[in-house]
Amino acid sequence: MGKVHFAVPAVLFLTATLIAVWLFLPEKAFINVDVNGIDAQVPLLPGTAENLTVKNPEWMGKNQPFYLVLTSQSLSTELNDFSFTFTPKKDGEVSITLNRLHSSGADESLVAAYNCIQIFGASPEKTDFKLQTDTPKLSELDGGMPVDNPDDKSAPSLLLVAPGTSYKASISVRNGIPVTVKFSAKIVDKRNQPAKAR
Repeated sequence: MGKVHFAVPAVLFLTATLIAVWLFLPEKAFINVDVNGIDAQVPLLPGTAENLTVKNPEWMGKNQPFYLVLTSQSLSTELNDFSFTFTPKKDGEVSITLNRLHSSGADESLVAAYNCIQIFGASPEKTDFKLQTDTPKLSELDGGMPVDNPDDKSAPSLLLVAPGTSYKASISVRNGIPVTVKFSAKIVDKRNQPAKAR
């Protein structure tokens, strides 16, 4: 009987938390991923994409051919799969940046969470994404520590990207060899994460 009494408050708390997150979710929240070949002047030809729109943005001016911006569909609190392919037209090094959650009027405790990032057709395929901050003194604890979730089999390790932060990795590409990037992402309430993620 004691177990039942314990389970009821736990279920009620979880339900209340989910409702609170749902109430404060913005109408449209999305992420951008940038692919940058400007430094090495590597032209990037956009290919197919899943749940993302991809383009060489006009606002990059003369650097337009060397830069890709990928914009997701609206995110939710459930993990969604994303992938994109691009073809470099020259050997060189390019960077991939995982950006923060973009939204209007959203609670800053709601952040983008990336999971299971895979890169094919470039080296190294197993790439470490490094924290970037708009504010040099911003601690990783305020923004982007990876969060281990061993109890969540669908997302054993999440990479949280808070306002003012991003994650960046460099890869080597070959002329004419397509590069495919796969990952999943969702919205996470940072207040509900372990202390090392806050």
